[in-house]
Amino acid sequence: MFSKLKKRIKRVINNEIVDVIKANSLAVRYNSVFQDYRGLCEGKDIYIVGCGPSVKYYHPTADKNSVYVGVNRAYKDNRFSFDFIFAQDQMEEGMSEFLTYRDTDCIKFLAIIPHEDAEYRVSECNSHMKQAIRYALAGKRMGNIPLDITVEPLADLCGTVFSALQFAMLTNPRHIYLIGFDCSEGNSFKTNNESYYYQLEGWKKIKEFVSSYKQQDIVISINPIGLKGMFVDRYTHGFANDNGLAVSDDCYID
Repeated sequence: MFSKLKKRIKRVINNEIVDVIKANSLAVRYNSVFQDYRGLCEGKDIYIVGCGPSVKYYHPTADKNSVYVGVNRAYKDNRFSFDFIFAQDQMEEGMSEFLTYRDTDCIKFLAIIPHEDAEYRVSECNSHMKQAIRYALAGKRMGNIPLDITVEPLADLCGTVFSALQFAMLTNPRHIYLIGFDCSEGNSFKTNNESYYYQLEGWKKIKEFVSSYKQQDIVISINPIGLKGMFVDRYTHGFANDNGLAVSDDCYID
C-alpha cells in the first residue's frame, strides 16, 4: 500500500513539474504580446466587468478616459462596448460569439491552460481563433503573481478576472474598477445558481500584491458583496436602496 502511495505522489509531482515547464515555455512564446500594452492606460480608468447579479446596477458612461474590459460572458451585456475581453475556459455554447464580438474593435485574450487535467481547454480548431490573442497561464494553480507578465505566465488564481487584473495592472491605470464581481452566488448569463466563494483566496492574493506593488486605493469595488472590505468600496444608489444599506454620500459612485 505504501509503495502504491509513493508511486502516486511521485506521479503527481512529476505532472506538476511538467505543467510548470510547459507553462514557462508557452509564456516565452506567447506572453511577449503584452509588451504592447505596458503603460497603455496611464492616466485612465479601467472598468473590469463580470457577470455577477450586481452588474445590473451599474450604468456605463461614454468617456475617452475610461477603458472597459469584459470577463467571460460579460460581452453579452449590450450596455457595454468593451475594448478588451478575456476568457480562459471553453464556453458551453462555443467560442464563436466571443471571438467575433465587435469584430476588430475589441481585442480578445484567450488563455492557454497547461494543466493536462483541465476539463474545458479551448481547441485551436475554431475557425475564428485567429481573432484571439493567446496567453499562457501558470502551470501551478494559486501560485505567486508575476512581476512581469510579458516574460512569465500569468498566475492561475482560479478565475478569468484575475488574468484581466494582471493585464490591467501592467497598463498602469489611474484606477481599476470592479463591476459585477460579487464573489457570492449567481451569474447573469447562467441559469444555475453557481457559487463563487471559492475565488476568495485569489482575491486575497490580488490584495496582497496591490498592497506591495501598487497604490492602496487603485482597486475600487462597486457594489461589493463577498468582496466587501477587500478593496475601496463604492456603491450605486439603486444597489444601496434595494439592499437597505446605509451608505455615506462620499461612497456613492453615481
